Parts: sequence; C-alpha cells; structure tokens
Amino acid sequence: MYRLLSHNDLDGVGCGILAKLAFDKQVRVRYNSISGLNHEVEWFLER
Repeated sequence: MYRLLSHNDLDGVGCGILAKLAFDKQVRVRYNSISGLNHEVEWFLER
C-alpha cells in the first residue's frame, strides 16, 4: 500500500486525486495543514 501525505490546499488535493486515479485502492491519502504535518510524519514512522 502507498501512503500520500499532502497539504490541504488546492494543489495538495490535486495530488491526492491523481494518486487515487493512478493507484485506486492501493493508496491512502491524508491531507494535512502545515502545523499538523510533523505529527503525521511522526505517526507514520512509529508504525
């Protein structure tokens, strides 16, 4: 499975849409604000 951590603005959402089109159910997309991105990366690395 692929994971995409992206920003929650228009260009970040566009990346998520393209990832879903390319990888369908093999990708998990998470949209984050700038302040929440560090927390998401830490959570991902701890898993």
